[in-house]
Amino acid sequence: MSSMEPVERLPTEKVRSCIDLVNLLRSIELEQGDLALPSIAVIGDKNSGKSSVLEALSGVTLPRGRKYTLVLQMNKTKGDEWNGLVRNCASSKEKTIDPQNRKRVPDLILDCRDVVFGAPRAIKELLIQINSPDVSDLTLVDLPSIPRVADNGPKPQIVDEIKKIITNPECIILMVVPCDVDIKTTEAFKMAQEVDPDGERTLGLLTKPDIVDQLKEKTIVDIVQNKVVKLKKGFMIVRCYDQTKKSLMDPNDRELKFFKEHASFKSLYDGGYATFLKLAERLSQELAQHIEIYLPQLKEYVKQEQLNGNAAIKRFGKPPPSDTADQLTFLTDKLNTFIEHIMRLTRGALLDLTDQKVFSVWRNFVKDSEESFQCIVAADVGLHEQSGFSDFQTFDHLIKEQIGLLEEPAVFTLNSSVGKSKSNSRNNLETIFILL
Repeated sequence: MSSMEPVERLPTEKVRSCIDLVNLLRSIELEQGDLALPSIAVIGDKNSGKSSVLEALSGVTLPRGRKYTLVLQMNKTKGDEWNGLVRNCASSKEKTIDPQNRKRVPDLILDCRDVVFGAPRAIKELLIQINSPDVSDLTLVDLPSIPRVADNGPKPQIVDEIKKIITNPECIILMVVPCDVDIKTTEAFKMAQEVDPDGERTLGLLTKPDIVDQLKEKTIVDIVQNKVVKLKKGFMIVRCYDQTKKSLMDPNDRELKFFKEHASFKSLYDGGYATFLKLAERLSQELAQHIEIYLPQLKEYVKQEQLNGNAAIKRFGKPPPSDTADQLTFLTDKLNTFIEHIMRLTRGALLDLTDQKVFSVWRNFVKDSEESFQCIVAADVGLHEQSGFSDFQTFDHLIKEQIGLLEEPAVFTLNSSVGKSKSNSRNNLETIFILL
């Protein structure tokens, strides 16, 4: 029936363990480094039915017209227990979803926004976690709807952001397209073709089959059978239910009835390419299989990160002593060493700046400033004999005054070094400015 390659089915336990592993790595922000985690990214034009698809898979209402990425994490549970949460990934603010009022998720998202200087900060990424017996083990990365770009018109920034994510070879693309449009004219298809020209990573999903006329039904069947647009993963089709229409029948039962009784689309159901139930099973298998392929790479990356972490820990030296009497001496030594390193850094002693004439003024200013500061400290600050530190308030006042004197020349040197200094020299100077 279809030329697409069948997906090798993995045991349920294997699917769950693979997806849990990637969710764990994502929760510790491992993906913010050079590694892109295996994922399924959902793309679609405005009004493609993308949000309705995710609502049907998760069982919660989602906001429309979003400009941020939504990570939908679903975990299948045993029994009747249902719970969920909404989390702002940038601030870790989270709200619990009321099982009896799952339509309030958009309101919970507003409650999770950061407020900076009295105004809400834009959300970049949001996590919705659903634990339910009615979902499949599956994590989807839902990207904002792709805006239509006029010929030779300016390209919105969101287009580049979406493209950057789906370009990663670790990413499976779920391309959502409504049945009532020409698939090849959609922005989702164009973008998928651009980043995945051979259709190796793209799975097509057709929506809204109930609104097309009979003349187009055969074309829809041909598309799902992979005869019109060739994708290695092929196509599937679903019917989103209309929430405005009241019915005593369960939405899944209504969809099942639609495909089983439809003259043209019944063959798609019989072949396993229709309904949300089949879609959820397919996506879980696709994601788990994709994760399995990248497991060796993930293992090597985590191993290297562990080695780097252990090396960083060793640089801190010996751990604090357990004896209370020795702890004050240990802390005093550490702080004195830290202050010494800062002073060396501000003098440029740790930097290779000998060829950079732009730093000569900074060197002289720091040297003069250091000498005058030492005179002030010697004259005005009484040192405590036991701890080796001056009175905190006096010390704090002097330090702030010294920072104020160094701020202007530091900014001047930073601006003067742009385009003149080497990249590592500039990074070191920025470090100095941050320390100040």
